[in-house]
Parts: sequence; C-alpha cells; structure tokens
Amino acid sequence: MHVPWRGPAGFAAFQSSHVPKRVSRLGPHSCTHRAGTHRSIALLHGPGGTGDTGQAFNAIRRCPDSGFVRRLPHPAHSGAGPQREPRRAAADMEGASMTDLKPTGKLDFYLERMASRGIGPARILAGTGLQADQRTEGGLQPHPPQYRRIILNMLELTRNPWLGIALGEEFKISHLGILGYAVLSASTLKDSRELYDRYRALNEHIFSTTNYIKHGRWFSEIQDVYRLGEVMRFAVEEFVSQTMQLASTLTNRPFPILELHLTYPQPADVTPYIRRFNCPVYFNQARNIVVFDINRLQDPISLSNPEVFKLCSRQCEMLAASRRDTSRLSEQIRNHLVSHPGTFPTLEEMAEHLHIGARTLRRRLVEEDQSYQRILDDTRKELAIQYLQHTRLTPKEIGYMLGYSSVSNFRRAFKAWTNQTLSDVRLTHA
Repeated sequence: MHVPWRGPAGFAAFQSSHVPKRVSRLGPHSCTHRAGTHRSIALLHGPGGTGDTGQAFNAIRRCPDSGFVRRLPHPAHSGAGPQREPRRAAADMEGASMTDLKPTGKLDFYLERMASRGIGPARILAGTGLQADQRTEGGLQPHPPQYRRIILNMLELTRNPWLGIALGEEFKISHLGILGYAVLSASTLKDSRELYDRYRALNEHIFSTTNYIKHGRWFSEIQDVYRLGEVMRFAVEEFVSQTMQLASTLTNRPFPILELHLTYPQPADVTPYIRRFNCPVYFNQARNIVVFDINRLQDPISLSNPEVFKLCSRQCEMLAASRRDTSRLSEQIRNHLVSHPGTFPTLEEMAEHLHIGARTLRRRLVEEDQSYQRILDDTRKELAIQYLQHTRLTPKEIGYMLGYSSVSNFRRAFKAWTNQTLSDVRLTHA
C-alpha cells in the first residue's frame, strides 16, 4: 500500500508544492469515480429546479434524508393565492420560532447520536467537567480540551475506530437549522457555498477550513487551529464524510471527492476509506487537503427558489446579528484569535475588525471587567498549553506562532502565566 505517487500531469504543480516524494496512497478502487460524477462537496448543494414558494417549502419537507419535519410553517394556507405566497411566506418566516430554526450544536449532535446507540450523556461527558443539564438556549459549547475528551470517550464507548465516518453519514441538513433551508433553496452550488461561508459562524466547528482554487483545481484545507492532537483523524473523517452525505442528499446521486491528503499515518485497516471515500488518499502529508471538482460550482440546486432563499437568508442574518449582540465582546475577540493562529492584532486593528472605535472597545471591555492585553495573554497561555501537550512543536516554533520573536521572551511570559516551565507542562502531560 505504500507506493510513490505517480499522478497525472495535471497534478504535477500540486505535487511539487504539497506532496512529498514518498507517500502512502489508496485507490481508486472502482470505475465509478472516474465516470464524471465528481462534485465539489465543500458545502451543501444539489441540481436544479424551480417552483412557487409554497411548493418549495413542501418539497423541502419531503426531501429524502433531509431531516426536516416541522421546522417552518407552510407559507401558503388559509386561502392565500399565488400572488400572496411570497408575502405570506415572509410573514410566517418572521413569526417562526427562532428556537426551531437554530442549528444543532456539535455537542448536542454527538449526544443525540450516542443516545441512539444507547449511550447516555453522563458517560460521554465524563472527565470534561460538563453536565448535560448545563444546556442553555445556545447549547453547551465545550472548549477544545473538552472536545478532545468527548471524542475520546465516544471512540472508547462505541469501540468503533471509524466513528467519525459513521457520524458524518448520519448528519442531516436539518441539523443546520435555518441555514439548511437557505442552502436548499439556493440557485447554484456557488451560491450555496458563498452563503454557507458567510454564515459559517452559525454552526459550531472544531477546526477551520480554507477554500482556494489553484491550477484549475478546487482545494479545501482543514486547519487544526484547536490542536486536536490524537483525535484529529476523527475530525477529518467526520468532516469529509458529512460533506459527502449532505451533498449526496441534495443531488440524489453519489457525490464523491477527487483526492484526500492527510497529515496522519495510514491506519492498519484502510477498507473503510476505500468503501466510503473511494478516491486516492495520501497519508503523512504536510497538510490536510480535500480536492474537489471545480466544474461542479455551477451545478443547480434541485429545490431552488429565489423567494425562499431570500427569506431564509434574512433569517440567517437576523440570527447572526442576534448572536453578535448577545455574545460578550471578550468572547468574540478570543474566538477570533483562536481561529486565526499566528495572528495577534493590536487593539486598534481588532477594533477595526469589529467595526467599532478603539475607545469603544476599551470601554466595553472595562464593562466586562476585562482588558485587551489580558485577553491576549489568556489566549496565548491556553494555546501554548495545547501546543505543548498535543503537538511536537519546539518551544521556538510555539513562541513564533504566539507572536514572540525571541524564545526566551516566550519562556518568561509562560512562567509568569502558569508558574511552570515549558518542560514541566510537556513532561507532565507525557
């Protein structure tokens, strides 16, 4: 199974910049993935169709495997005629319960799927310090170390090393809430992707992705910003499998990918990769990269409806605005810092990013009994501990990622934060 890659000429440019000379490669193992059925599956998509607003909502309800049951009221009832349907739909959307439209949190999804396997929340949350009854309107939102423990618990309790692939297959469009409706009603794959990117923050993620086009190929790079360490394989497998499932549901046909490039070693048993992903897979790579078919960007969505799309997009914006208004400013800053590793903007730069003045930023942080420097230090401390415990990065590399030009300055800062040395923290975890 360990053979050097000798791919097509069209992949030469990518090979030179991303693929080491010696790699482990899988597949392809069937002719179907060469039959022109590749699709870009970074987001949620499906082929074309039109219809009035009421028909669109009915079609969404009937969409196989979407998971939608009673999320939205029917926009055309009580004698409403065709001319009134868009207006009636707008009124119904405005009056719909926001709780019904909110996406399912990642932890809530995990607890739901584990419950279907007869495993209770207490066992899933063991060792995290979290309790199932702590759930609020926004759901439990664990920190990265807690997610690491939760995933390890699930893997141990299910005794399924391929649980990520299985959970990806079980994810339904309804878990996306109002964003699922919006994507289902978009016109094309391109519109769907752009909408998802715009409101990505409505859904919880345990890593970030960067999409880009190079040499006529579509790449999605999975970045381990939270340093998941030993559970990164689970996270990648779940993400790819979930993306395939959502796209397949919307297109009503298989939706394979082109290639997978993974940072972790090749598992002893690769059969699940062959069965689920059915594409060339390269292990021990520098980065986690999924390659999609760029030609699929113009694929139409089967349930496309401009009026429904407009209404759902408005609801997405309202939900996003509501979250921005109710979340603490210090938490918004922290989330931005963690999601952009290696970047620690000045207070003025952060204020510009948040679209507020620097004085307003200072004042609001004082109201939260916080300061920008304290948030920077706390975030750096948390990231430093994660890097030390879950990576093999050297102190110099970690210091550079946290914005320190000198490793000695980083060592002094870490000692001041934790009253421990870098070696103490790394050896304790080992």
